[in-house]
Amino acid sequence: MCCICRDPAKGIIIHHIIDWHISRNHNEDNLIVLCLDHHDLAHTKKDLSLNLTPERLSQLKTKWIDEVNFKDSQAILGLIGDWSRCDYVNINRIFELFLNFNINPSSFKTFASVLHYSIIDRKGLISSISEWKVDQNLKNI
Repeated sequence: MCCICRDPAKGIIIHHIIDWHISRNHNEDNLIVLCLDHHDLAHTKKDLSLNLTPERLSQLKTKWIDEVNFKDSQAILGLIGDWSRCDYVNINRIFELFLNFNINPSSFKTFASVLHYSIIDRKGLISSISEWKVDQNLKNI
């Protein structure tokens, strides 16, 4: 979603913070996700209101990344999120975040079960499916 308005209903576009014709830079640090409205504003210069300058866009992107990282860590710890409505959980990303934030994966509620069935190793990384010891009739892990 847009790094500025964060409206999930809006379409998005990847914008070059420093214009492509100047920077020739497709690196992540020069890209920001914007909705079409804010993309238009990023290409518009105004005299009386705050412009979306490259510096301002970089600040907004940094703030957005910091907030996403914080919410990721809260979700991992079970502090936020309505998991009953999740259709998909990226388990690899969850365990990657455990490692990045130095969180002991055994604090994850289902860690003992998935470890017992060899779905993950002691670090929380997903094991090869051939190593899994899961009964096909098992409903909940």
